[in-house]
Parts: sequence; structure tokens; C-alpha cells
Amino acid sequence: MRQWGLLVLAGWLSYGVACGKKGPPLPPLPQIPSAPSDWGLRCIGSACGLWMAPPDRNTDGSRPVRIGWVLLVADGASPPFQPERALAAWRFSPSEVYPNGRVWWGALARWPTECVRLVLLNHRRKSGPPTEAVCPVSPEDGLPPDVRVDTTPQGIRLSWPESPSPVVLEVYRIQGDGPGPGRAWPWSPYAVVEAGQTAWTDEGVRDGESWTYGVRRQTRRDAHLWVASTTRTVGPIRYEDVFPPPPPDHLTGFVEADRLVLVWDPVTAPDLAGYFVYMRPVGAPAWERLNDRPTALTRYEVHPAGAADWKGRVEFAITSVDRKGNESPKSLTWAYGNSGIRQSAKWARGYDLPTVGLPNFPDSPMGGRCTH
Repeated sequence: MRQWGLLVLAGWLSYGVACGKKGPPLPPLPQIPSAPSDWGLRCIGSACGLWMAPPDRNTDGSRPVRIGWVLLVADGASPPFQPERALAAWRFSPSEVYPNGRVWWGALARWPTECVRLVLLNHRRKSGPPTEAVCPVSPEDGLPPDVRVDTTPQGIRLSWPESPSPVVLEVYRIQGDGPGPGRAWPWSPYAVVEAGQTAWTDEGVRDGESWTYGVRRQTRRDAHLWVASTTRTVGPIRYEDVFPPPPPDHLTGFVEADRLVLVWDPVTAPDLAGYFVYMRPVGAPAWERLNDRPTALTRYEVHPAGAADWKGRVEFAITSVDRKGNESPKSLTWAYGNSGIRQSAKWARGYDLPTVGLPNFPDSPMGGRCTH
């Protein structure tokens, strides 16, 4: 009897568990993309389109984000949002995302004249929340100003005439030839030239490099609206460093321990190699260079090496030279007239002075004796 009771109890428990058993699991809730924060409308001349950086989370905070459609809708539109009812609609493909994380869809068949919002749909056409509204302005149909190009010691200089109504200019650059198959202007400008300026210098170029520049007049740029003119292409421009550094200033000298010591102010130049020291009798037509290679110091010691007495006073001058061998004009001279110091056919060189490694320099920049 007791065994029967246990069997009945076991059967009742089994029946209770079976009755409480649930049916098949419900499908997961649909994951809906969040509204993107990095998006906007962009016009380059009459070519207009939309850019967007896909959001990294769904509305519930989950990942991954699966986007099916991107819709541009009127500000007053209400859900349900559908591609057929949108001002513009694009199928989303992850393969279209550029390395900078953005997608660019262009060109718009019709530039909106009303305020618009962006809406993302998942693959089941379930929409997330729309973005804040953006109110476009008319596309820019004018040309940027005429651009003149010069090379300067600082780099490649672009200049343009002064405009009656000051404008902001965007400058883009590509090394070598300009845009072509597989080569487009960068997304962001290399430089933005503020209104009122009439020139800009690219100081980031190096000797021997070629660059092509694109210049656009900027009409509007904020977080979600970027309007600029068509692009004026300039170049390619090859930069050749043919510009010497400036000559040193404030050359002077004094006698110290039977030697004549020359000192001068340092020259500020990014490619400075050093200095050459020159000497001649005052009024003589030719200069003699005293050091074969540039000295990196701003002090040079000259000491006589025995010979006949000088006839009259002598004067000195300093030049600066860069790593390419471009030599500056001579500095203002400094003269010395102590007849107690003697000269030789060649003055003795300065000694224990650091130099900078350079190609072989001739005895003078002209290949012979320099003249003033």
C-alpha cells in the first residue's frame, strides 16, 4: 500500500511539471539601430550627397548594429518610415564604409529645400529614432578665386586677389599628380584659410617633393552641413630648395692669447649646416675663405703662421650655408688693423671646431676666389 502511495505521488508530481512546461521560446526582440551622431549633407559645387558614420550600438545598447536602410525624411514626417516614402533612401552595405569610418552617398537626385532628418532601418524595416533636423542652404555654384603659386624659403605659397566680400578657403593637397582613377581629394582639408587672408604657405613640403593643391570656397560648415564651391586644381608644383639662409649678424672680434677671435650671432634656419669665414685686405677685390668645411660654432679663431708683415688693415666676413650647399650673402664686415699680427700666404685655420658633414664644397661658391 505504501508503495502504491509513492507511485501516485510521483505521478502527480510528473503531471504537475508537465503542465507547467512552457511552449517554444519566443523570437528575440528586434535590434533597432540608434540614431547616428556623425552625419550630414555635403555639397562640392553642384555635386551633393550625404555622409554618415554608422552608430556602434543599437537602441537597447546591444551589438552588433545591423543596418538595412538609410532614409532621408522631411522634418515633419512621422513613422512608420519606409524607403518608398522617403526623400532619399539607400541600401546599407558595410563594404561601403571608408577607412575613416564614414559612408558617402552621392549624388542626391534632388537637394532638399526643407529641413530633414536621418532615420536608420534594420533588415526587417523597423526604424530607430530620427536624428535632429538639419536645414540645408543652397549649393555653392561659384568658382574659387584665381590662385597664384610661388616657392619661398618657407615652402610653397598660394596667393589670390583680395575679394570684396571676404571668404573662407579650404586647401587640399595630394602628393604628385592630382586626382584621377583611384585618387581622390582627402575628405578633410589640409588647411582652412580664414576670411580676409590673401595667401597661405605650405611649410610641410621638402626639397624635391611635388604636390597638387585643390582650393574650394567654403560657404557653410557645421556639424551636419558642409557646402563649398567646385575645386580649383593647382599643380603639380615641385619644390626645389634654392634659397640660402640669411647671413649672420653682429660680426665682431677681439685678440685673445695672440689669436684673433671672431664671434657672431647664430642664424635660425631649419636646414642650417654652418658658417664659412672669409678674410681679405681692406679694399682688396678678392676674398679668401679660411675654412674648407662649414663650422657649426659661432666663434672662429684665426692665428698667424709666419710670413711678411701685412700691409694695411684686414677685414672679415661670415656667410651661412644650408645642407644643400646654398650659401648666403656675406655679412657686414669687421676690420682689424693691428700691424703686430703677421700674415702668410694662407692664414692658419681655426682648430678643434666642430663641422657638419656635407658634400665636398669648392674653395668658394664660384669655384675660385670669391669677390665681394
